[in-house]
Amino acid sequence: MHPDMKPLIDAALADGVITDKERSILHKKALALGVDVDELDMILDGKLHQMKQAEQPSAPEPKAKAAKPDNSTCSACGAAPSPHSLICDYCGTQVAEIASPEDELAAVEQLSAAAQKVAETRPAFNFDGLLYANHEASKEVRVATFWQNCYLPNTLPAASKLLLQIISQINTVPGTAHIDGQPIARANAIYLPRIRAILAGITMNASGDDMPKLMLLKEEVERAERGAAHAADMAKKKMILMWVGTGIFCFVVFGGIGGLFNCS
Repeated sequence: MHPDMKPLIDAALADGVITDKERSILHKKALALGVDVDELDMILDGKLHQMKQAEQPSAPEPKAKAAKPDNSTCSACGAAPSPHSLICDYCGTQVAEIASPEDELAAVEQLSAAAQKVAETRPAFNFDGLLYANHEASKEVRVATFWQNCYLPNTLPAASKLLLQIISQINTVPGTAHIDGQPIARANAIYLPRIRAILAGITMNASGDDMPKLMLLKEEVERAERGAAHAADMAKKKMILMWVGTGIFCFVVFGGIGGLFNCS
């Protein structure tokens, strides 16, 4: 980042909010200095995210008599995690100490296995208290919600692996399932903000040596966004063609029947 940008960024973030006017000014300055605007937006979003995290009250100190955290039940969903698991098998919340980069990579592996279990497990009720009528039609949203709320690693290797894992879940195959309100469309609407937030966090913690890896991750995120947008656009066009075709069919059929009656 160009050194002349830092004072402007600090000034814009002084009140913890970046207005449209402030962002526009930063964009103009970035263009004048030859700074990539998308990279600037990632840095701004990452700094805002860090400020919001810092404003949250810290967790209370554990009692002195508790030598180890109790991971017999998940604090988020109340489920009983598997023995020796670092994360909850049901919601992805951290349930044990993750003290090293190796632990973070292991936690990401456990998240992948847990997400598969979420996809294969048919719950008794949905969020409206009604029985699921179609297991396959609802699993996309369940899995997306799992990845939305799961543990986030801090180191670049583990965070990158998690980001790519979530990107692989985004459906970019055109079809009517991408119509607003359908399961795949709802799932993609969860995934896309999630991968942007993870990329912003990685950008904030990356060093100069990490820039090649960071640029590759940025390209993957942008490719996923374009694919999801294209799939949704094609789904809408397909739906319009279906309605037009149905209308033409009805006009021909009922028009022909009306003509028969007129001849008689």
